[in-house]
Amino acid sequence: MPNINIKRYPGSLLDESCKFMIFSQEKYAKKLGSCWGISESAFNLKDLHGNYQYKAFGIPWLGLKRGLSEERVVSTYGSVLAIVDEPNKVISNLRELERKGMYNEYGFYEAIDYTPERVPLGKESIEVKTYMAHHQALILLSINNLINDNILQERFMSNPEIKAVEILLQERMPENIIITKERKEKVEKVKYLGYDNYAQRIYTKINPSVQNINVIANDEYSIIMNDKGEGYSKYKDIVVNRFKETSEDHQGIFFFIKNIKSNKVWSTFYNKENNKSDRYEIHFMPDQNKIIRNDENIETTVKVVLAPDSPIEIRRIELKNTGTTDEILEVTGCFEPVISKESQDYSHMAFNNLFLKYEMIEDTESILIKRNKRGDIEPIYLGVNLYSDSEAIGDLEYEIDKERLYDKENSRNSQRGKRFNSFF
Repeated sequence: MPNINIKRYPGSLLDESCKFMIFSQEKYAKKLGSCWGISESAFNLKDLHGNYQYKAFGIPWLGLKRGLSEERVVSTYGSVLAIVDEPNKVISNLRELERKGMYNEYGFYEAIDYTPERVPLGKESIEVKTYMAHHQALILLSINNLINDNILQERFMSNPEIKAVEILLQERMPENIIITKERKEKVEKVKYLGYDNYAQRIYTKINPSVQNINVIANDEYSIIMNDKGEGYSKYKDIVVNRFKETSEDHQGIFFFIKNIKSNKVWSTFYNKENNKSDRYEIHFMPDQNKIIRNDENIETTVKVVLAPDSPIEIRRIELKNTGTTDEILEVTGCFEPVISKESQDYSHMAFNNLFLKYEMIEDTESILIKRNKRGDIEPIYLGVNLYSDSEAIGDLEYEIDKERLYDKENSRNSQRGKRFNSFF
């Protein structure tokens, strides 16, 4: 990047640094078997609004940051910046990028991502299909310098304030220096790892005296579930749903399924007393939980996953009819929202519930749960969205068990069929 507007004197620190940087780019790319031009850029990861994320990338032996070898992202502008020094090599690199699908109607895309975790299975790279104005400007300025004999350097260096300190650019490497050899990161080609080490625990029998638990989490959000399918979710120090290990009730985020023809009702969690199943399995994996049940001719599968970089929890329920007749099923999701700190809910549950407000958002089939401002704590929001990609009969409804909010103990027997204060 200094090539664009700063003059380089042969043998100076700046000149030698730029030459070594170009040499390192080519050497590193050759070892990895990829194009060259690593620099800060967008990469193949998007936020909830579909915007590519952006950060710095580099060559392990040039950068101070650790872990640079773990991600490989090559930006287009990163190689074009060297076009004045190595025009033939840059053009050859651009042609290789074009062969990889990096060129389109508005020019070269921002970057190409070689990082295995962000590349679809079976491919070695993926294009980052966006154009960043400041990087496109660097490309145009570099080409202008090539065609017009470093015209931008001449204009920049003609500024009196820059000319006053121009002598600093002539600094050379001192002769009496001590060179230390630090431990360098080993350069290796990208390895596409399979799933041989993908651990999976499967439980088909539940032992009441032994509780098996799985935790899946990202930086801010976590899901804790036991082998009965009970548990809770947590955002930072905010508990999403009510769960207390000593509770006599089943607590968690559940689905209830009702067969309209037979009037049989079953749930997605393990309930030995009044919810017998022909088959119950729970699978614990590093990135998801899966519950499988068989109730008569219906196989129910629930998958619980978490977005990698966002506080978004997804619970997908699949219903498979293994019988010979059509069935009409009613699905009810239920949980007790808390969205407060655990200590606040333990100290006074009924009082804690008073600050919750429920709102049905029209035309979105979504429910917004808000915890009103309390003291110095700002309002907290929880969004719940129910979606079906199959045929659905009827509209989305939700119900709040208000009686249970105020008198949990007295209503335990009369409300045995409901068990939760929020039904969706």
